[in-house]
Amino acid sequence: MDFYANICQSILWTLISTLILGVGIGVLSQPQLVVRFMTVKSNKELNRAVLIGGVFIALITGTAFIVGALSNVYFMQHTGQIAIQAAEGNADKIIPLFIATAMPLWFAYLFMITLLSAAISTLSAQFHVQGTALGRDIYETLSNKVGGSSVMVARTGIVIAVIIAVILGFILPANIIAVGTAMWFSLTAVAFLSMYVCALFWKRTTKKVQL
Repeated sequence: MDFYANICQSILWTLISTLILGVGIGVLSQPQLVVRFMTVKSNKELNRAVLIGGVFIALITGTAFIVGALSNVYFMQHTGQIAIQAAEGNADKIIPLFIATAMPLWFAYLFMITLLSAAISTLSAQFHVQGTALGRDIYETLSNKVGGSSVMVARTGIVIAVIIAVILGFILPANIIAVGTAMWFSLTAVAFLSMYVCALFWKRTTKKVQL
């Protein structure tokens, strides 16, 4: 019993520390959200979005945890297997399989269209950030050139980022979505979160402090 208790405790700690906390805190430092933040005209628009934004985040996050847990119940009732068994050991296929089997066909199409629209919006901001980082942060810093040439470098960086994303989509192994998401969110939190907090809430912050 102690052996199984230790395993459950280890899995639970990994779930909380890596997925729940890692993603929950890391989401505050996502570059695409910063891009959206910088497009807001004034604090009035930000204050207006607090209520609906808070409700939206609570619903999206809460729904994800609830659906993930209930998928085990659904598959156990209909197939006699838990979700990971029904998905043949590939955790990346659990939610798509759950939607395809538990929901009507029209909802699956609607869900996929909504998912694609959200993904395209996020990818657009991500590619913009990567291209800008290559053109502004790397190229201008190394060459000491500021101007039109960095814009071309940024556009080239966006093309390279798209190509890399497509290649990774084909070569990454199974069960990578949860692990990759947790790693990415944790890395962005470590790299950017302190700078964002200082820039937003500490008036004495400087470029040296942020770096």
